[in-house]
Amino acid sequence: MRAKKSSIFRSLLSQFSHSQITRLYSRFHSLDKGENGALSREDFQRIPELAINPLGDRIINAFFPEGVATFNNIVVFSYFFAVAFRLYDLDRDDKISRDELLQVRESCLMYNRKALHPALTRETKEHSVPSEQ
Repeated sequence: MRAKKSSIFRSLLSQFSHSQITRLYSRFHSLDKGENGALSREDFQRIPELAINPLGDRIINAFFPEGVATFNNIVVFSYFFAVAFRLYDLDRDDKISRDELLQVRESCLMYNRKALHPALTRETKEHSVPSEQ
């Protein structure tokens, strides 16, 4: 299993340029105040973008529920964050506009409505009270 995880990690690393990995490691190392190869909850809270973000704690809890992350965790998180960002950045300008956010949200809602419609119709028929004739 460890070999498989290592293979997956190498595959994720290949998605980043050498300079991106170097910059990510440098940032990781500068935040690792305990110098133990892992970032604690307190280390995350020192990240200015998270410290001022009203959702900062929720972001930390969502991606690092144990409150500690190694460099490998950060690489995996960064990869998935980049993929998620690309899903919303429809015009590829490295920004997510309000319109793009609303457009993706509407696409998701439309998909959910279409996927749920047959199930809702069937459930409504099964649980409806027969009308009196």
